[in-house]
Amino acid sequence: MQAPAQVQMKGGTERKKRPSAAKTKYSFIKVMKRSLKSLQKNSYSNVGTGAKLSGNSLGFISTDNSYRTKLFKIVYSQPTEYILAFTICTHLVVLTLLASEASGGDALLVLKGLDITIVALYTIECFVRIFILGFFKGPDSYLKNFYNMLDFIIMLSSWIFLILEGFGLEEPFRLGSLRALRLILCLRHLRGVSSLIAVMQTIGESLPLLVSVIDFTLMFGFFYALMGVSLFGGSFRRRCAIPKTALEQDPFVQGITNTSALGNIYVTDPPELCGNAITDSGGSAKGFECPSGIGGLQHVCGDDFRNPNFGFTNFDDFGSTLLTLFQCLTLENWDDIMFDTVDSEYKWSSVYYLTFVIIGSYFLLSTFVAAFSHVFLRLRKEHQAMAELARRKRMQKLLLQERCLLWG
Repeated sequence: MQAPAQVQMKGGTERKKRPSAAKTKYSFIKVMKRSLKSLQKNSYSNVGTGAKLSGNSLGFISTDNSYRTKLFKIVYSQPTEYILAFTICTHLVVLTLLASEASGGDALLVLKGLDITIVALYTIECFVRIFILGFFKGPDSYLKNFYNMLDFIIMLSSWIFLILEGFGLEEPFRLGSLRALRLILCLRHLRGVSSLIAVMQTIGESLPLLVSVIDFTLMFGFFYALMGVSLFGGSFRRRCAIPKTALEQDPFVQGITNTSALGNIYVTDPPELCGNAITDSGGSAKGFECPSGIGGLQHVCGDDFRNPNFGFTNFDDFGSTLLTLFQCLTLENWDDIMFDTVDSEYKWSSVYYLTFVIIGSYFLLSTFVAAFSHVFLRLRKEHQAMAELARRKRMQKLLLQERCLLWG
């Protein structure tokens, strides 16, 4: 009777030892996974500009250095980012007050002291990040990040400005104004920046789809520009004017000025564009006809005056024509240009502008918007799918942790 009991006890002992060995093996694997996750967590951070602890910093400080690891955890943490954002906003307020402070005094000295103190804090932050990440060697070094590069340039320009100001020298290229660019570093804390990045990504990925549309737009613009030069070249130089002979015969003008010093022709007030110039020979009447005999003076159409809008609006050459057509494409006072052309040319010239505006401003613009919308909707679906995948991975990770806790 005792033997079976001993066998059972031995068997029971053996059954107890097997789970213990499996449990020890599982615990070892769990510890290794935790160590690996802890190592990955300590060597990477997506807070702020994001950073990765890799390679030797400054050529001789390894990733196992305790000071480097501790500083990495402190600098790339959410509280530190909030402190930096508050410091940047405070510095912008100080710079605004310095720019508006016209007279000296204690307030000006306090503001300059705060300016130097904040620049010193920026410098300390810069050197700490260089100590953590390395300066320029390695894929994850300090200068490989755009924000860090911008921060380094602003820090150097700030010290150059302060040194020149201390010696009473004039700053070159307004170096002090570069410090306001630190506001860009605060943008990463705003939720709307991610949407802005998505829009910029949409524009970048839409460019291959817009090659055909851009080609057609250029051909369309060149065609209308060549047509405008050939049809309306020199039309905007014609004005209703008063010749010198009419002024010399006017008794009022003779009483107020010496008529011998007058020029050949004078434009009317207000200036009126006209059709047939006095140098035109033959041909049918076109455009606006200058009135005759208003105020007792004979009006004629001269063609040697300046183009409208300080000489920029005209069809005299190809470049100016493209600029004028671009203004019409934006619908900015395009109707005034059309009416000026009708006054200086035939009435059918309005068809030129109507077809250009309808095709260019509505059809081509709608094509561009449609291409952007198509790419934006596709990217939105991709982002939603990626967000859903990340959410599922987090759920799986939580379920796995709960199972490990239950089995442990």
